[in-house]
Amino acid sequence: MKVPGGTTSGVAIVSFNPPLSSSAFSSYGWKGNDNAPISRGAAESCSTALNRLLDPAYPDPQQPGQALPQRSLRLSADTAVCYWPSKESGEEFTSAFGGLLEARPEVVKELYRSIWRGQLLQIEDESAFYALTLSGAQGRAIVRDWFESTVANVARNMALHFQDLRIVRNTPKPKEHDLPPQFPMSGLLKSLAPRGDSERIQIPLIGQIIEAALRGTPYPFSLLQRAVERTRAEIGNNDWTDLDRRDVRAALIKAVLNRRKRFFPDTTHYKEVHPDMDPTNLSEGYTLGRLMAVLERIQQQAVGDVNASVVGRYFSGASATPKTVFVRLLKNARHHVAKAKDDEAKAGFIFVLDKLIDELASRFDPKQNGFPAHLDLEQQGLFVLGYHQMRKWLWMSREERTEWESHHFQAPREYLWSKGKN
Repeated sequence: MKVPGGTTSGVAIVSFNPPLSSSAFSSYGWKGNDNAPISRGAAESCSTALNRLLDPAYPDPQQPGQALPQRSLRLSADTAVCYWPSKESGEEFTSAFGGLLEARPEVVKELYRSIWRGQLLQIEDESAFYALTLSGAQGRAIVRDWFESTVANVARNMALHFQDLRIVRNTPKPKEHDLPPQFPMSGLLKSLAPRGDSERIQIPLIGQIIEAALRGTPYPFSLLQRAVERTRAEIGNNDWTDLDRRDVRAALIKAVLNRRKRFFPDTTHYKEVHPDMDPTNLSEGYTLGRLMAVLERIQQQAVGDVNASVVGRYFSGASATPKTVFVRLLKNARHHVAKAKDDEAKAGFIFVLDKLIDELASRFDPKQNGFPAHLDLEQQGLFVLGYHQMRKWLWMSREERTEWESHHFQAPREYLWSKGKN
C-alpha cells in the first residue's frame, strides 16, 4: 500500500519481522505470513481497496483514461484520511468531503445552504459513511482513527465545525482575492507547528481533530495548550503569514473553548465566545486580553509607529500571571496617554482609548484583590481571544464599525464611536 510516510516500495498489510529465535512465530507450527489472521485473498482485497482510496487519481476500470473520484486527503507528510460511503446515494456528499476538510469556499457554501436553509437533499441520507486515518512509519501502516457514522450526521457535524471556527480576521485582505471564509484542515494543523516545519505536528493530534470534527465532540484539550503555546512563541511576528497563522490559532482556541462550554457547562466558568468582539463578556482572561490590545494601541499612537508593541515583550507574562505585569503596563500607559494628548490630531482618539482602559481595568476592583495572580489554561485561551478580537475592533474601518454597532447597540457607551456616544 502507498501509505504516506511509508517506504517508496509500499507498506505490507501483513508482515512479520524475522524472529529473534527460530520458534518465535512458529509455536503452533506456522511460519512467517502463515500466522496472519486473514486469508491471502482478504489481504489482497484490502490492499487493493486502500490503494484505490489513497491514490488521488486511481484509474477507472470502466472508463479507460479516466480517474475515479478522490477519496483521501493528505493531512501531513506521513498521515492521510480516507473516506467512502456505503451506498451510491452518499456519493455526492462524499465527493465533496475532501473539499470540506480543505474548506474550499464553494463546497462549504453549498453545505451551509443545504443545512441551514432546510434544503437537505443528499444531507438527509442516513446511509453509512466511513473514514480511516492512516500513517506510515518504519515500513508499517498505523491506524490513527476509525470513524463510522451516517452521511447526514457527518454533514451536520462538519457544518458545526465551521461554525465553531468562525472568527474575525486580523490578516489583511490580499490584493488579488478575498480571504477564504473558512480555515482548511491542513491550515489548522500547520498553525500548531513552528512556521515552516509542519513535520513537527503531533501525529496523534491529527486524528483527534479529525474525529472531533466528524463526530461533533469536544476537541482535544491538548489542542488548546498547543495553540496557546504557539501564539506566545510567535506573537511578536507581524508579516502576512504570521498574522494568518495567528488568525487560525485564535479560531482553534475559540472552537475548543466553546465546545467545552457546551459539553461541560458545570465545570467551565466562562461565557461562550462570539465570532467578533463582545463587550459583555466578563471573563477575566477575555477582559485582560482586550485590555492588552488597548494598551498596545495607545503605545503605537504615542510613539507614532504601528509596529511598536508592548505585546512582544509582555504578552506571555500578562496572559499567565497578569497581576505582576498589568500594574507596570498601566503605569506606562499613563505616560503614553500624556505624550499622545499633546498631538491635537491624536488627542480625540487617545481620549476614547483612555476611557476604554478605565472601563476594562475597573472590572478588577483592588478591594477584591485586583488583577488575578494566575490564569488557568482556559482563561489563557480567553486572553488570546480577547486580544485578537479587540485588536480587530480597534482597527475597524468606518463601515465595519457601523456594522458592528448595529449589532451591539446596547454595548456600553465607551464602545459606540460612530454616533459620538463615547
